[in-house]
Amino acid sequence: MTEVDPQWYRDLLESAPDAAILIDSEGLILLVNAQTEHLFGYERAELLGQSIEMLVPERYRGRHSVLRDGYFAEPKLRGMGAGTELAGRRKDGSEFPVEISLSPLRTERGLFATAAIRDASERRKANEKFRALLESAPDAMVIIDQRGDIRLVNAQAERLFGYQRAALVGKPIEVLMPERYRAKHGDHRRGYFSAPKLREMGSGLELWGRRKDGSEFPIEISLSPLETEDGLWGTAAVRDMTERKKAEQRFRALLETAPDAMVIIDQTGQIRLVNAQTERIFGCRREDLIGQPVEVLIPERLRKQHIGHRSGYFQAPKVREMGAGLELSGRRSDGSEFPIEISLSPLETEQGTWVTAAIRDITQAKRERDAAVRLAAIVESSNDSILGKDTQGRITAWNKAAEASYGYSAEEIIGRDVRILFPPEKQHEEEQLLARVRQGEQVQHFETQRLAKDGRRIDMSLTISPIRDAQGHVVGASTIGRDIGERKRAEQRFRSLLETAPDAMVIIDREGQIALVNAQAERLFGYPREQLIGQPVEMLMPSPLRERHAGHRQGYFSDPRVRPMGVGLELMGLRSDGSEFAIEISLSPMESGGGEYATAAVRDISERKAVENRLAQYAEELSRSNQELRQFAYVASHDLRAPLRGVVGFAQLLKKRYGGQLDGEADEYLDYLVDSSMHMQSLIDGLLAFSKVGQDSGFTRVDCERLLKQVETQLRAAIEERGALVTHDPLPVVRGSELELNQLLQNLIGNGLKFQPGSQPKVHLSAQHTAEGWCFSVRDQGIGIAPEHRERIFEIFQRLHSSEDYEGTGIGLALCQKIVRHHGGRIWVESTPGQGSTFYFTVKD
Repeated sequence: MTEVDPQWYRDLLESAPDAAILIDSEGLILLVNAQTEHLFGYERAELLGQSIEMLVPERYRGRHSVLRDGYFAEPKLRGMGAGTELAGRRKDGSEFPVEISLSPLRTERGLFATAAIRDASERRKANEKFRALLESAPDAMVIIDQRGDIRLVNAQAERLFGYQRAALVGKPIEVLMPERYRAKHGDHRRGYFSAPKLREMGSGLELWGRRKDGSEFPIEISLSPLETEDGLWGTAAVRDMTERKKAEQRFRALLETAPDAMVIIDQTGQIRLVNAQTERIFGCRREDLIGQPVEVLIPERLRKQHIGHRSGYFQAPKVREMGAGLELSGRRSDGSEFPIEISLSPLETEQGTWVTAAIRDITQAKRERDAAVRLAAIVESSNDSILGKDTQGRITAWNKAAEASYGYSAEEIIGRDVRILFPPEKQHEEEQLLARVRQGEQVQHFETQRLAKDGRRIDMSLTISPIRDAQGHVVGASTIGRDIGERKRAEQRFRSLLETAPDAMVIIDREGQIALVNAQAERLFGYPREQLIGQPVEMLMPSPLRERHAGHRQGYFSDPRVRPMGVGLELMGLRSDGSEFAIEISLSPMESGGGEYATAAVRDISERKAVENRLAQYAEELSRSNQELRQFAYVASHDLRAPLRGVVGFAQLLKKRYGGQLDGEADEYLDYLVDSSMHMQSLIDGLLAFSKVGQDSGFTRVDCERLLKQVETQLRAAIEERGALVTHDPLPVVRGSELELNQLLQNLIGNGLKFQPGSQPKVHLSAQHTAEGWCFSVRDQGIGIAPEHRERIFEIFQRLHSSEDYEGTGIGLALCQKIVRHHGGRIWVESTPGQGSTFYFTVKD
């Protein structure tokens, strides 16, 4: 026997809580501890040097040697509970379940193995008890690990889901769920294991299971964490809710079909269930009611005492029928209150005793109870005469207004034939009216005349309705009469006013039927009024307008309002002879006899249209003439430039060649000829520039600071000759014609320099944004302009000074004004004589 040392290893083995055995590669026991003697019943001396198989049941020994050889061929640590079912054999031959951990031990003497052996009997018994408990559970039990793999199921789970347990163990729990829930379930499972706790059945979740055959069914699940040697697992108790769901659906269906509002509350007074009638009566959505105290349906002033009534009811619950004599009120979501009746009955549930309250809105019933009293008061206080009669025409009821209208007291008239109120020529009406009433027909707004006690005739509008008994038989009639004498007189005044109107007046109803016209309408359209009344108004319109007019008419009646003449619509009328003519229409709504009408005032504007057409022609001819004048000015000034250049050239040549050779008068004539030719050339150049303004319609963005630099370059000779100073504030970028704006600045700056006597003239430019756009200013310190000349200077060829004083053509400022107007702006000057001038002009954004 090979001995193993050192002593520390022996001490370690002895201190181990499990039986510890050291063996060599041949399976011989080299070392055991006291726990081994206790566990197997051998003395230590009986074990040392013996084969390890003596501690293994005989049926496993042959296989064990093979396993041992395999372990020494590839030695590694193997922990306890590796899933292998193992057994040990005691000295007395009894067997018991064990768990073994193995670890290799390398020494100078070779390779050994240490086996730590634990008696698994108690755990096996506990497991068997757990499995027995699992199998006896009334619900399907499914145990999963943190990965979601099924580790254990019971027989109920097999029956519920239709799987053999072997087909479930090791499978992901998601196989028992409908596919639509599987993707999200992993997150739910991880969330549960991150904070495991007990979750009872009926936690309010809508859950579904999936059987092997693919069918789905409603379930409830309770969850509880389970600590195992393999870590934390989860135990799910699954209950099939199919039958309960069906029962609940039947109960809910019964609840929904109830004619009254049904409210179910628990012992705490919380609402657990309501039906659609409850939503309708109280004006609340059921999701806003569930979980709320029932007192939300009770007026605030009654809530405190109701809590006491509720507690008393639960102490002795019993059926309480409707109409128990209590004056009860409900409260809607908008705060309004209404009278109710309530019946109560206890309801036994899994959660204890609840109460079902059937609530009936008795607003209508209460209203009907009060209606007779109110109706009598209304009839008596009505301004309309109201009388009742039987089917033979005898008067049975008479109110104060009838007494005032007809002059008869109730005592005088009740029991008499109603024909006493009919003029002789109207006697036939009663039988006709009674015949219609006996058929159950209501006669509305029947206009006729009736007689008062003093013989006066009264214009009346009558509404006659049948009176029925409890079985629905017609037993009489009620007549509501309104004196329409004043209305008749008002209508007559209206018709008279209509006839005096200067325009044709046409009144139509909502359907577009002509109800009334005046004499002007007859003259304008050429129809007698009897051919117009009752006809569609579209007959007065040309064919192209008729189809669209019905839509316009309906739109007007949906939002009736006054629409004055001349709203920009091009309208045409059609006369009886088929001729068409231009018209204008004003519309106004009108209420009459309970109906809606529209009054159209129609005006013939043929003459005005003819004048407008002539003016349009004149404008077109004037525009064409202006265009021709502009073209003529352009062509004339362009064509005159060539011969004029010849005249100027020859005049200058004569002065150069013969100047001083002739007499003094001839030299003066030559100077005059050259100056006049040059002035004529300046005039033609100015006219050409003036005629071109407005031809450039392609506006671009113009940087005015860059433009000013160009102008300063073009005026450099004049600026340097005079020692002038041109300054400016920051200038904007505007939209316009760069060429025309260049001419504008050249002229204004040039004028500012020209009309400043002396040396070093100064001109300053600035710009500011206003409501009109950009407002530019060009300020000089020159001679100024008198107030009476400030408008005149912008007229073409208008000069304030002689050419001997200041040269010029009188076109420059007129050209500036035309350029500014082309840019949508205006130009003006502010000046004080002797102190300078400031020219302003605007340019739109």
